[in-house]
Amino acid sequence: MQSPDQNVERNRQLLLDRSLVGLKKYGVTTERNDLTFNDWLQHLLEELLDAANYVQAAKNNAAPQSPDGHMHKGLLLWILYHHQGGKCPIGQPIRRVLGIEQHAALTTEQVRYAVTVARMAGAPDDLAAVCSAAANQETQVTVSRVALKQVLNALANGPTHHIREMQATRSPVEMFPDNPINILIAEFNGTAKQSGGAK
Repeated sequence: MQSPDQNVERNRQLLLDRSLVGLKKYGVTTERNDLTFNDWLQHLLEELLDAANYVQAAKNNAAPQSPDGHMHKGLLLWILYHHQGGKCPIGQPIRRVLGIEQHAALTTEQVRYAVTVARMAGAPDDLAAVCSAAANQETQVTVSRVALKQVLNALANGPTHHIREMQATRSPVEMFPDNPINILIAEFNGTAKQSGGAK
């Protein structure tokens, strides 16, 4: 008979799995008769002590949730952990939000909380290394100063028809090789292609 409660069924499966693991590991089942009553109690005591240790470990590693269930504080602490400088433009606003003084060191508890929340959220443990690696993968793109100036002037200062004219005279590219938009796109795509990046 199968229980209508899926939790019961999960536990039933876990009991079966544990039984098979025990049989493979020890070569006997719980129907063995070579243990005394006190031996069984000793086994039980050791399992309960292990369980108590697991509870303590879970409590120590669990990130306490804020009353509304969000982990924002922990994530902010995690970002701050990687941007702790007293004049850091990233860390200082976070310090103000969290009520942490400008030069105060994060406590061990704050760091533990931050790391735990970051792991729960799937963030890498070492943000600095990840950011550094990402920055090293970025490619500087060199483009024509004249073409860039023309496009920016048309966008920022010129009459709106200037940028529309540039857009309208983009194709065919062979016919308008001096179009500043085409020049910038070609230069950007050339750099992206060389570095293996996407357009």
